[in-house]
Parts: sequence; structure tokens; C-alpha cells
Amino acid sequence: MRPLLPGLLICCAASAGAASLTACVLPPTLLLHNNASCAGLAGHVLDKGADLAGLVGEREAFQLLVEVEGGAPLHGLGYELTGAPAGTLDVRQVGFVKLAPTTRYTPSGGGWTSDPLLPLVQRADAASGYTAATLSATPPGAPPAGPSDTRSPLVLWVRYVIPAAAEALSLRVYTGADGAAGGVATPVAVAPWAHLPVMPSRKAVQRTFPQIWAFTDAGVESVYQFPGPAAAAASLTAYHEMMSDALLPPDNLYKGAPYANFTRYEDLVARGGAYYLNVGALGGATATPYTPAEVAAKLDAVAPAVAKLLANASWDVKPYVYGFDEQGADAEANIRALFGAVKKRWGGRVKTMAALNPWVKWGGRFPVDLPVDVLVYQYQGAPSEVPASFVAEWTALGKKIFFYHCIEPSGAAFLNTFIERPRTQGRQLYWHGYTYNASGWLYYATDLWKPGPGATRPIHRGAGGSALTDFDPANYIWWPGLKFWANGDGQFLYPGPGGAPVAAARLDLQRDAVEDSVLFAFATARGKRDAAVALIQRSVQGPTQHSDDPALLEATRRAVAEALRE
Repeated sequence: MRPLLPGLLICCAASAGAASLTACVLPPTLLLHNNASCAGLAGHVLDKGADLAGLVGEREAFQLLVEVEGGAPLHGLGYELTGAPAGTLDVRQVGFVKLAPTTRYTPSGGGWTSDPLLPLVQRADAASGYTAATLSATPPGAPPAGPSDTRSPLVLWVRYVIPAAAEALSLRVYTGADGAAGGVATPVAVAPWAHLPVMPSRKAVQRTFPQIWAFTDAGVESVYQFPGPAAAAASLTAYHEMMSDALLPPDNLYKGAPYANFTRYEDLVARGGAYYLNVGALGGATATPYTPAEVAAKLDAVAPAVAKLLANASWDVKPYVYGFDEQGADAEANIRALFGAVKKRWGGRVKTMAALNPWVKWGGRFPVDLPVDVLVYQYQGAPSEVPASFVAEWTALGKKIFFYHCIEPSGAAFLNTFIERPRTQGRQLYWHGYTYNASGWLYYATDLWKPGPGATRPIHRGAGGSALTDFDPANYIWWPGLKFWANGDGQFLYPGPGGAPVAAARLDLQRDAVEDSVLFAFATARGKRDAAVALIQRSVQGPTQHSDDPALLEATRRAVAEALRE
């Protein structure tokens, strides 16, 4: 037996005597509300306990819903993993944010909804060895939960890195009164896919299916009143690592100039394994033709950073310029002038990237000779707008097509990553991308916190350590011009107390999506792409044709892995 982190307290109300605990295992792709119970979710409960499978080095997760007889309060809850585990265990508590319906899309809202992955609260108690809380009580002035919706289910988010050999483990959860004798044990079966290569490094993953998920240091700095540069640097480092850990290198897509401090690029490469590195968003929405002097000035501004990025061949990176976001044919002359000048100065060593859609803005045609190396297209355009013949012609020239999503498409049938959407959909976006030969994925913001008339403040638990948090995820993206919001759009991180980030469950699941893309790349490498696509289409057939069933999603993923046996 080897206990891991025993005695961690995650709920701190007092209780007399031992409590009778029960627990059920739920898939990580199951969206929860604060009325969640094992009985109410019986159709999703994994009866045999947690069953984790994947590439060696892949991180898998499950949710553990813990209940106490009669709903009695807990003195404290601890856990230990036994059975000689060789993998790496990490446990968070699933928090809830309260969603209000918006006029921007339907369906929306839904009340208390799972998303934040809260650090475990630890009570200061010298006798038991608990340490100070990292995320505890509601701060002064925070709105209390209403009398009709104060139930706070206790859900653990358990993550485990798949080791090289199969394991049969047991995760025991117990109360402070139970001690070493009581609690409830959940079997955890772990099976590596030994017939497949191990999960590659972050660097290799980014070269398999590149990720451009925009992150701005300014977004973090806007929330905290840092006492000095050291505190700011420590906080930003924590945010950068959380994004990199999710296999989403935290680069700023919309910066007007290269990072002033070149070490930021060095960190993106060393920590995140970044492949595409943005040196500036140079092309705007203006239809006024650029003059040769304006074009030269734009290129001269990024030239020093480009030279540094290209100087170290071992980095194996692709500097790129971005621009002309969602522009149509009226921007063609400027695209040719600016991006053409980039190609003339640096050739293929510096890439050009633009999100140019919808197709109708280009009169139903898109010139393949446009000097754009990476065409970024909103994913639902395949296959309805972008014909397969165009994709073949475009990629035959050595060019790439990345897919992206944002607040659109927001229709009820479309895949998206709003907080209220089924949690299967973030992964299905990438599965759809694979079936249509997308080469990478772009998302416009991950730390965009715009609370409209209010001010963003760090997330805190509810009173008494409740998982019902005080953070309002309504993102007024176009405030004050437009006064509607989207729940969680542009937000995959929560600002935590003291400058520390708090991950969203959606961020963790996006890492799973990236890991899925590695599995699919193995299918292509083994000449089994068609077989993989046929299996994937059991779960997702297109932008509006998909199943939100977590069990089918997981069964499909495992079927793809099984099909790759040689």
C-alpha cells in the first residue's frame, strides 16, 4: 500500500462521528448541475468503477461523486490511492458557476453548472497536519447563494497519467472521523495501449496538430493589483504553465508587434513546445490600399524578432504573421500587398495566416494563389462551404487549413464550448476536423474576462467552503456597444486568489482533444485513416450531426485505438 496525499480536507463543516459514505464514478465528459446525485445519474454511472485506458503518458480523468448518508455534513474528507500506482495522480474538486440565460444564443443558462476545477481546501489544523486553505470562504461582499439553490454536491475530478504497465488500484475516500478504517473504496483499472507509441513530448504534439489558443498577459494583469514585477512574473508563469500543461501554448494571436521581451518566445518553445510563433497581427480591416512605405514599415517592425526566431535551427519553429481577421474579397489587394511582401522578404521561412470566411464574402470562390500559407476557416464550413476539391488543390500547394470556432457557430445544433454545452463537444470539434483534413486548430481567447458593467475579481468558494463559487462567467465580449454575453466564451481559465490560475474542466478536456489528435495521427501513419474516420463518425458525422453521449465518445476512442493493432 502506498498512500498519496492522505488527509486532504475538501469540505469543512463539522460532524459528529463517522459518516456513511457512498460514491459513484462518472465520465469526465458529463456536464453536472448542483442537483447531481448518483441515483439521478444512474444511466451514466460506471458500475465497475473507474476504467482508464490510453497511450503511455496520456492523462485520463474521471469524476467521483461522493455522497453521505442522509446528506449529513462532513468533518473533512481525505483520499488515498493504493495498489502500488506507478502513474501520477492529481485531484481537484469540481466547482460550479451560476449561468444566466443570454439572448445571444439558445439554449443558454441552466443555473449552477460544473466547470471550475478547484484546488482542494485544506483547513489549518496542527493536530491533523492540514495546511492553510488555498481557496476557501466567500470574500466580503460576494453575493450569497439563494435559498432554493444552495445544494453543493461533492465531486472530485481525478486525473491519472497512464503508466507503462496495467494496474488495478483502489481510490479510498474517507472522512476525518473514519480515519484509516472507514470510507468508501472505488476500483481504478488502468490499461496502457502497449501496441501504440507513447504519448509524444509537448514539442512533438504541437508538430502533429498545432494549437493556436490565444492568451494575453494583459488579461491576467487586468484582474490583479500586483504589488511588483516579481509577483506579476510568478503569476504569469503559473498561467503559462497551466496552458502549456493543457497542450495549448499560450501565445497572443492579436498582438500588434512582437513580444518586447524575447524570453517570452523562449518560454513558449521550452515550456509549451510551440511550433507556430506569432510575431504580429499586421493586417487590419481597412479597405484603403496599403502604400509600399506602410508595408515596409510593418515588416521592418517584426524583422528583429523574426531574425532571432530563425537563428536557432534547433528550435524548429514557424514564425508567422496574422491578419485580415474574417475579411472578405475587398481585402484581397491588401492581402496580396502585405503577405506578398512577407513571402518576398522571407520566402517560406515566415508563414502568413488569416481567418478568411465565410466563403460567401469571397463570392463563392477563393483564389488559391493568394499569399496565405495557413487559411483558418470556421469549422462548420466543411463540407457545406469549402468543397473537397478546393482543399485538395490548396494543400497540394503545401498550404495548410486550420479550423477554428468562437462564439460562432452558436446555433443549438452546432458543436461549441460554451459552459452549458455538453462536454463531449470540445473533443468532437477536433474529431470533425480530422475527418476533413484540418491541419490545426485556432481559438481566439482563453483569458478574456469582460463582466460588462462589473469588474472581474478572482473566483472564491461559497460560504463554508461550498463548491458553488462567486464567479460570474457571463462574458460581455462587445461591452459597452452590445450588452449581451456568452457563458464562458473566451474563458478557459478562472482567475484564482493570489494571482493563481484555476483551470476550467473545459480546458482539461481540450487537452484530451489534443491527445485524441495524436491517436488519429497514428491512424494516418499506419495507413488506417479511412477506418479511423468511419469509427469517428459513430460519434460525430458533421457540425450539426453528432451524439452527446459520453459513453459512445469513449467507446469510439477505444475502438480507434483497437483498430490500430498491427
